[in-house]
Order: sequence, then structure tokens, then C-alpha cells
Amino acid sequence: MADEGVKGRQPDPLQFGGYDNDFVDPVSPKLECPVCLLPFFNPYLLDCCGIKICGPCVQMVQNQEKPCPLCKQDFNSLIDKATHREVLDLKVFCSNRTSGCDWKGELRYLEKHVNKECGWVEVECSYGCGGRYPRHKLKNHEQDECLERPLEVSLTSMDRKMSARIEALEEKQMKQEELVNALESRLVEKEEEITKLRLMIEEKQTKDGDLLQEMEAKLLQNGEDIVAMKAKIKELEMKNVEKKKTGAKRKQSKSFHEESEESVNEFKVHSGGFEAGKCSRFTTKGYLIPGESKRGINVVVLDSYGNLSHRESFDTHKQVKESSRFCEFINGLQGGTVIGIAVKDDAKECLTEPAVNTIKYLGGTEIVHVKFRSSYALVAIVGYPSYTLEAATDGDIPAIVSYLLPASGIINILNGQSFVVKVISAGYLENGGMGEIQAVHSGSSFMVTCCPLQTVCVCNNICVGDIDPRHRSLRLKLYDVCDTKKDSDTLEAEFTQGSSIYGFAKTNRIKKEFRDSFHDMMEALGSKFHKEVEHSSSWVFIGSSSNNTPVAEVMDHKAKIAIAATFPIPF
Repeated sequence: MADEGVKGRQPDPLQFGGYDNDFVDPVSPKLECPVCLLPFFNPYLLDCCGIKICGPCVQMVQNQEKPCPLCKQDFNSLIDKATHREVLDLKVFCSNRTSGCDWKGELRYLEKHVNKECGWVEVECSYGCGGRYPRHKLKNHEQDECLERPLEVSLTSMDRKMSARIEALEEKQMKQEELVNALESRLVEKEEEITKLRLMIEEKQTKDGDLLQEMEAKLLQNGEDIVAMKAKIKELEMKNVEKKKTGAKRKQSKSFHEESEESVNEFKVHSGGFEAGKCSRFTTKGYLIPGESKRGINVVVLDSYGNLSHRESFDTHKQVKESSRFCEFINGLQGGTVIGIAVKDDAKECLTEPAVNTIKYLGGTEIVHVKFRSSYALVAIVGYPSYTLEAATDGDIPAIVSYLLPASGIINILNGQSFVVKVISAGYLENGGMGEIQAVHSGSSFMVTCCPLQTVCVCNNICVGDIDPRHRSLRLKLYDVCDTKKDSDTLEAEFTQGSSIYGFAKTNRIKKEFRDSFHDMMEALGSKFHKEVEHSSSWVFIGSSSNNTPVAEVMDHKAKIAIAATFPIPF
């Protein structure tokens, strides 16, 4: 048998075995010998059963005088060159791949690569030093390192190194000269820029000097104008003081004056049942509180300064378990927490008795009268039911509650160091308007004084409260300013006598003959809305007869609105 192959794998003819090279792709099973399980090396075709076997494997079977390894019969063999060509077409890696050679190609070219091209094949030095080096390092060894190299080779190597060194130094020198030339050019440019900047600075200094002189002249003129203006202001102040002294008809109260300058934050709750818009809105400090309102009871929790703390909705229209969840939520709030409740669409269908009792615990008494699709709004301070304000309506009239909280918080109210003036007003209704003034104290020693207008007169009334913080008293009077001239005159006289604090609960229009003098009185008290009050408007006002800054004032044209001005009066 002829031994056709490559040096990458040279099987011993006396031993069996195919190519054991490192193939790039997996070898097809049809190209593997069934005896050695390697790719065919010089394959032969057996005539007994038609199988193919490596040449070395056939040699081994014949030497041992054994039958065919597959069918166990005697056989004759014929070399299969076509199959051998298929094997030689396979791509392999270099035999020195592990040493670092990255060559890959057809198996038939492996021998040529290894014998002539591969730089990782170790080759013996041609000068006879006995050393063996990878082919890619041999040239360097023979020219520069081999001790047996001829003298002319050594000289040539030294000359080559020196020439390379000289060329590198010359190139470096040339680059340095170019850099020096560039720096010199840059330096010249910078010097020119510096010269220009100096000229600009000198020119600017000259202009600034002229401008400074001009400004000094203007300042001198302005100084004279300021002196004249101060004199004019002082003259106007003296005239204003004289005017106040001339028009003063009431006593001064320093303690209330200091307290009345405190600002308040309005917490407004709007409830609309099914026929009243199906809405639920909360506003604080003039801004709409973010969050989605859902059907049933909507609750907003504020801290003592009127900032949003939490928001929750309970669908007590459809699910009884929502009433239980509402009770758990309210019972989990700490005392002194400010909350607002607004019904949207309907909340009565699945509102359980415990849920109603929970609202009663907050101070809501009107919840028992809420019907299917009613509107209901409430503002309360948990644990202080006497401060609760609520409104309930039926049909297409919404229920609105406006609650004024001190900007400094409600701590002085809750710790018993002050009492609260609460003024409630409702515009004209079919069953009569309603106005009420209360003084509420958190301690048990203070007697609460109430005067509901609806129990005295149906409408056309203004309720005035004269509050004395030092004696913890609230003196209340009713005035029918629509139909009774006497009441109008008495109210004006009451104002001129100088009560310490006024609270107004407007339930209907003001008598025409009294309107001008009433507006003058309210303007002196510092009211902003008194001229906007219309027929059936709801309007409350708390102010001092000794100061033209109102403590609290709220006005709304809704047909049904309850307004509370909760201002703390220290004592």
C-alpha cells in the first residue's frame, strides 16, 4: 500500500490509526474509521461488506490473519482515493497551535506549513552552535546572539543596529526642532495678544474714570432728592397719624393686635352627591390636594399645620367591608389630627351603624340625616368633637365646609391655652338660612356659649360676637339688618363703642338704608369681601375694632355652605 499523507500525522504502517490532528470543525462520522474511530488515513474499501478502513488498520488485520472486523469474512482490499481526498479537504489547526501558531488550513497543506512556514517549529542553528530555536527567532539568534556566527555577520549586525539608532536619533531631533519652532511661533502670538489686552485695559480705565465722575455727580443729585423724599414721607406720616387720631372711636388692644397678624390656612371640603355633580374635592392653602376621589367616603388627613399627610377612599355604597375598613382607619388616627371627609356620588347604601358611630365620635351629628345620594362634608380634629364642622344636603345642592387653621398650628388650641372663635354661616335656603357663633375651649372649665340664628329668626340676620379673652366670655347679639332700621343703627353704635373682636354670620341681604354705613364699618375693620356679598351669599368675618387687619374672612355664593373661622384667642 502507498503511504500518501502529510507530516502533521504520520502513522506507523505497523500500527493502526487515522489522523489525530486538531480539526477546525467536527468530522463527519462517514469519514471516520470504524476500527480506530479516527478520520481515515489512506482508507481502503473491503469487498466482503463494503466498509472502509484506514490503511494501517487493514495492515494490522491482515498481519494478524483475521477476517473482516464487521462481517467476520475473508476480504480483499482496494485503496479508496476519493474518500482520502475528502479527508484531505478537511481544515485543521497547526500542530504547534498550543505554542502560539494561529495557522489553519486544509489537511493536505499542513505538511508544507510545518516544514517551511510555521514560525513555532524548532530549527537547529545553521552555524553549528547546537542550539534549537523557533523558526521566527532563529534569524535574530544567528545575527545577534550566536557565538559561532562569522565575524562579518557580527559586524553587519552591529552596523545595522547603529544605523537604526542614528536614524531614530535624527528623527527625534527633527521632531524637537519642529516643536521648538511651533512654541516660538505661539510665544510671538501670545505677546501680540498681551499687547492688545494692555491697550484695551488702558482705554477701558480711561472710560471708567469718566463714567465714575458722572456717577458721583448723579449720586450727589440723588442724595439731595432722597433727603427731600424723606422729608415728604415724614410729613405724610404725621398727617396719617393725625388722621387716625381724629377718626379713632374705639379703644386699642395690643394683645389682640399682635395675634391678629397671624395668617391662616383655609382647608375646604366639597361634597357632591349623585345629583350634585358626583364630585369630591379638597383644597388647602389655596391649592387642590392631589389624588383621585372615588365613590363613597373620601378622607384626607392633614398635620397640625395644614399639610397633606394621607389620603384614602372607602366605597361604602357597594361593600359593607369598606365601612369596617373606614372604622379601623379613623380609630388608628392620633388625637389632634385634622381630617376632612367628603362623600362622592353615594355612601349610604352599605354604611353600617359602627361607621355612623365613628363619624359621631368625630363630632358629626348630621350623618344620621344623610340619605341615599346625599352630599356630606365634614372637617374635624380627632379627639375634639366641639371643633367639628359639617354640612349635609340633598338633591342638586353640594355640601361645602371651609375651615380656617392657624398657620402656626393648632397646638395652642389643643393644650387649653386658648379658645376658638367659630363662626358658621349658610346662605338663604328654602327652610331658612342659618348663622351661628361659638367660643369653644378644650378645657372643661370654660362654659361654651352658643347662639344659633335659626332658633331665633329664620333669616335676614347678622350675628355679632363681642369676645373678651381675659374673662373667657363671649357676648352675642342678633341684628336684623334687612327689615329693621333700629337694629341697623344699634349695630353701627355697637361698632363705634369699640368691642374687642367681631364675628359676623351673614344669612341674607343687608338693608339698603344701612348698606353704605355698613360697608364703611367693614372697610375700617379691614374686610375684603363685604362689597361682594349678594342675596343668599354665605359670609363670615372675624376682626378687631382696634385693628384694620382681619383675623379671618371667608365668602361664598353657594346656596349651601358652612364656614368656620377657627382662630385661637390666648388668655
